[in-house]
Amino acid sequence: MATTKKRVKSKRPAVRNPKASYAVIVGNVGTVYNGSSLKEAKKAYLDYVKISVSGNGRAGGESVNLLDEKTGEMLMEHFGENSEDGEWDD
Repeated sequence: MATTKKRVKSKRPAVRNPKASYAVIVGNVGTVYNGSSLKEAKKAYLDYVKISVSGNGRAGGESVNLLDEKTGEMLMEHFGENSEDGEWDD
């Protein structure tokens, strides 16, 4: 008679990329970078800030944020012209 082990579900939340520690998020676009390289994250952030300032394309005028996902800290933040004084709408 074979014995079966009961499967135990992990209580940890699902993570898109377990090695990721940095994310760049652009309003009206979403996450444009999710990875472990701060250098690449800063490059993506600066590229999207330029697009935001230009006012062109889907990211034109949008806010851009660089987050450290491990600590939850906002490392860099650009408020696009589509946001009101850098405040969230209520």
